[in-house]
Amino acid sequence: MNSRKFAGTTVAALVFLSGCATEYIEIDRTVPPYYRARNFYLDAEAESKMPNRVLVLPCFGNASVSTLRLLDEVLAQELGKLTFFEVVPAPPEKTMNRRGQQEFTLNEAQAWAQAAGASGILQCRVTSCNPYRPLALGVSMKLWGVSPETTVWAVEETADSQLTLVANGARDYYLSNFRASYPTRRSEQILESPRMFFQYAFHEFLATLKRPPPTP
Repeated sequence: MNSRKFAGTTVAALVFLSGCATEYIEIDRTVPPYYRARNFYLDAEAESKMPNRVLVLPCFGNASVSTLRLLDEVLAQELGKLTFFEVVPAPPEKTMNRRGQQEFTLNEAQAWAQAAGASGILQCRVTSCNPYRPLALGVSMKLWGVSPETTVWAVEETADSQLTLVANGARDYYLSNFRASYPTRRSEQILESPRMFFQYAFHEFLATLKRPPPTP
């Protein structure tokens, strides 16, 4: 009697586990097309005008100071993956007491760039940001050469996880980049983690540095 009861319990457990496995597969499945940043400018001669050392100013704008610091970290991480130029951080003694809305002037940035031997400056203004679900990040970024002063690249985009293209693109990015680090987590994790989602968003924004602008 007890043996039969145990066998029935085992079968039920296997059915339950099988159902969970099926759900996991379904949740991880994504359907293209994925979000791609489209509102950007890239100089036609960007390859020859690209600075070899770029001073990266701290993010500023529509976000709390703690969130801006997180964005600084994530942006630096993503910039480090690029091969276009060497990243030079802004002087910490000049930025540690900054206010969230503080925008450094071009004259200040040029002086810092010159002192650091940088030939370019990257600025990131946060236009919108939600570090809680539903996650979202909007930016206006600009890369310009110092001498001669010229705009090499600019992008103004918002990645909103409520949009299907963005959510699917984020899941696809998770499966390609985070799955090995978080093998037991579902791809929805990237839609719940500000750091992961911001990393995905910056990855897409910076991808426009090597993509020709869309035709009108």
